[in-house]
Amino acid sequence: MSAFNQDAIEKLTYITMLSKNMKVTSSSSSDQSLDCIMPQFVLCLRDFNLELSIDGKEITEDEYLEDCLKTKEVETPEDEKYNRPRECIKKYFTHRKVFTFDRPAGRSVMRRLDTAGDEDLNEEFIQETERFMSYVYDCPGKVLLNKLPVTGSMLAKLLRVYVHAINEGSVPCVEDAMVTMSRLENERHTKNAVEEYKTLIKQIQLPVFDKKKLQKSILEYQEDTLSKLHSKLLFDTDNKIEKATKAEMQTLYEQIDKQNGDLLYENCIAKIHEMHKKIVKTNMKKGKYAVAGGHTIYNSDMHELFEEYNRDLKIIDLAVRQRAQNDFENEIIPESKKIMEEDKMYSEKEMKVAIKVETIKQDFVKTQEEQHKTLMAELDRQNTQHINEMENIRKAEREKEKRKQEKYKNEVAELRRKNAELEAFERFCQQEAERQKYERWERRRAAEEAERQKRCILS
Repeated sequence: MSAFNQDAIEKLTYITMLSKNMKVTSSSSSDQSLDCIMPQFVLCLRDFNLELSIDGKEITEDEYLEDCLKTKEVETPEDEKYNRPRECIKKYFTHRKVFTFDRPAGRSVMRRLDTAGDEDLNEEFIQETERFMSYVYDCPGKVLLNKLPVTGSMLAKLLRVYVHAINEGSVPCVEDAMVTMSRLENERHTKNAVEEYKTLIKQIQLPVFDKKKLQKSILEYQEDTLSKLHSKLLFDTDNKIEKATKAEMQTLYEQIDKQNGDLLYENCIAKIHEMHKKIVKTNMKKGKYAVAGGHTIYNSDMHELFEEYNRDLKIIDLAVRQRAQNDFENEIIPESKKIMEEDKMYSEKEMKVAIKVETIKQDFVKTQEEQHKTLMAELDRQNTQHINEMENIRKAEREKEKRKQEKYKNEVAELRRKNAELEAFERFCQQEAERQKYERWERRRAAEEAERQKRCILS
């Protein structure tokens, strides 16, 4: 088989020696277990001009390879040397593939092959090359024992562990190498996840007034970052690494939450000072509190100020607002004491005035009471006189009313008498009218009877 030159035989012999001094796990050194870490065997035969046939029967390229890998019966050292590379290939490379390539072009093109274009190459060579490239690109990536694909950084770390073990004269162990590689890879992925998380939370514009909104955003960033990290971690079966990373992220969240709280606190303090200047300071200039009871008015204004402050900043966490309010109240204690002292001073002055006014008021009330007694006595006298006068008037009115009633009774009796005479006259007239009516009726009936008898005689 022309493909197996001396250089290829030496390389395959080295693979055989390496396999005998290498183990997959610390408890196993089986050659069969090396299959999981060995690459696919792809053989490329250039300038291939042999016929793909055995005993006149056409065969595929892969069948041609398998035919070439057949071993001989060992009779001489040369036979053993012939068999060794073939046995290694079949033992350690369970997935084997062969591609045959015709000459790329004619002799004239081969002299300038580096500058030749696709149009200068043989069509069959181009097709064979495309088939080879398609196969290589479609081959699945190498995976670890846990079926995760091997990346470039993973491979580099594994090779460093293998080479270090060989240089130290120890037996390279795939399992130990993977543990070391996994630790290094997990550290890298964890560091990248934390950095990505830091980058995301740094994008948040502080301060965020709504703490729940901040928590939601941070939690979304955390879940997204941990989800990506979970898919990259190697052999983290108990989730220790993920939990440690989450704890580190929580520490970062607490830091940004404190920073946000400090900014919100400053915002609250600035808001209170602004409202205090606008309301209380203005009233102080107007002298609103420089009166008796001014401290009570001052406390009422401060109460309204804090109520308005909490309404305007209700989206901010209550604890932050309360801390700012308490600190401000401590800050204005001297102002409150000053107003209280002024209140006391004006209250004392007002008390002296009130006592003086009360004395004047009592004297005035006493004078008013004496005048009231004199006035009431005069009113009693006038009232008695008025009652006597009214009694005389009522007595005269009763006499007058009595005479009117007697006159009225006489007039009513006369009216009743005249009414009786009128009623008797009306009855007489009615009876007379009835009598005359009856006489007329009798006369008419007699005339009709006479007329009837006269007609009877004439007839």
